[in-house]
Amino acid sequence: MGKGKLCELSPTEETIVANIKGKTRKRLAEVLGMEMSTLKSHIFRIRAKREAAKKLIRKTDHIKSELYPKRKGE
Repeated sequence: MGKGKLCELSPTEETIVANIKGKTRKRLAEVLGMEMSTLKSHIFRIRAKREAAKKLIRKTDHIKSELYPKRKGE
């Protein structure tokens, strides 16, 4: 994962996420025209990025009110 893009999905990862629901890994690999090992690598990276995003949210949750101040009348 490149620096500065810790949680950003690649175009291929976005395609996988958009098409994964209801399919086996074998079927998804066939639909996307990739080897099963390649699909597994992408899924591993998607999971890693998802976990990194969760950690970032937990680490910054205490400053949420400063990041998103309430507007008048809310």
